[in-house]
Amino acid sequence: MTISKRPGLLVKRKVLGLGATALLLWLVGSAVFRGGTDSKPGPVSPRVTRPPGTAALIERLQRTRLLNAEEIDRRLDLGDASFFDARQVRRWHSSRRGNTEVCAVGFVDPDRVDYRLRTFPDRESALAEGTVITHRDHCGTCSSLRNLAAYLAQPDLTSPARTCARRWTAGGVKACLMEEIGFEERCAETWAENAVYTRRHCLGPCIAHYGLWNVLTDDIRAPNTDEHGNLNPCLACDERVSGPGFQYAAGRTRRNSGLTSAIARPAAEIHPVDHTLYFR
Repeated sequence: MTISKRPGLLVKRKVLGLGATALLLWLVGSAVFRGGTDSKPGPVSPRVTRPPGTAALIERLQRTRLLNAEEIDRRLDLGDASFFDARQVRRWHSSRRGNTEVCAVGFVDPDRVDYRLRTFPDRESALAEGTVITHRDHCGTCSSLRNLAAYLAQPDLTSPARTCARRWTAGGVKACLMEEIGFEERCAETWAENAVYTRRHCLGPCIAHYGLWNVLTDDIRAPNTDEHGNLNPCLACDERVSGPGFQYAAGRTRRNSGLTSAIARPAAEIHPVDHTLYFR
């Protein structure tokens, strides 16, 4: 009897082990979900507030309509490949320091509602065409003005993002991000894929840094950075593993859009962008 029950017992132990691993991955996902690491602060970070007049700008941004979203997706040239492993992502990231590309907005109607996005080789080229620069780097899945409105509306994304990261599947995370934060579908999909990928690859560093009990109880109070401004090991893993792919696919991040976050960053990393120029 004992021998006959051993295979079933082994199976049960394997299932329990897989279940525990999945639970840890899920919990760690909510701890490290940073959308490329530069968008969502931790609980102990300083509070970030919106500048005066932002509400009116957000309202106008939300009424805009991007006309060439599919073209932007095609130019990313990702196909069915994961943007975390794509060869062109590695090439782009390795040469990013000297990259001068910008993503710019060109309105096509006098009311400034309908517009197209276009990637220019540099700032001067964009300005010469009469377009308005919306962020540094090429246009991507989060480059639209409605997604910019979502970033502006919630400068501190900690609570909604961590809530969404607790969904079991990428589809669930994506749906939550669209509903709770207001991201458009392709942008939310990019964030969700980032969350799932980071769960898979940063489990060890995050548990080692935060502690297993703190991860299990969602008591994540460790600072985002040390006294020298370096990201903690958990967030550093997210930035190293998922950052390049997320930045390539999303196009827009807080830093390259001139937006600060509650994670302290050197001023040189915040690309200056004047978002009031769209409607002047």
